[in-house]
Amino acid sequence: MSRPVLSESTRPSRQSFQHLTEYGPKINGYRFVATKPDEVIEEEILKEDNPDNRHYEDTPMSEIPESSYTYSTYNDLWMKITQSGKLPGFIPLPVETNSPEDLNDTNVARFIESKTRAKNERIRWHPDKMIVRLQKLGVTDRISPDYKRIVTRVFQIINRVYNNLHV
Repeated sequence: MSRPVLSESTRPSRQSFQHLTEYGPKINGYRFVATKPDEVIEEEILKEDNPDNRHYEDTPMSEIPESSYTYSTYNDLWMKITQSGKLPGFIPLPVETNSPEDLNDTNVARFIESKTRAKNERIRWHPDKMIVRLQKLGVTDRISPDYKRIVTRVFQIINRVYNNLHV
């Protein structure tokens, strides 16, 4: 079986990486990188207080009855968030009360119930992915000062739950 041959025009070169431009505010020590000048996004668009960067629906958690906040409801919320690109006014957490204060191994294990769900939640809540996802949804340190800590905490709990659940 023959391998496709890259032409000179499609083969990456060292030269193509020599003209990188960093722009935007630092996020965890990193900035955005552009390979062409027309890819640079204006600083004003990237600012936290730019109203176009806020992607919230005005649905408070209080509108969801606590007794109906099940794993299915929680999962449906995340599917809606993914499809619409908008948060429902809060960050859905994998615990019946949706409260960061109630995040612990026992409550999360009871809420998730299965190893398959725990595996899926590990992927969803991986800090690198979730923090970027939330930032794209408009969550900032100013809006929710503890969101990075909560994301890390949720992931650590889910990871322990996953490792402790038996098939």
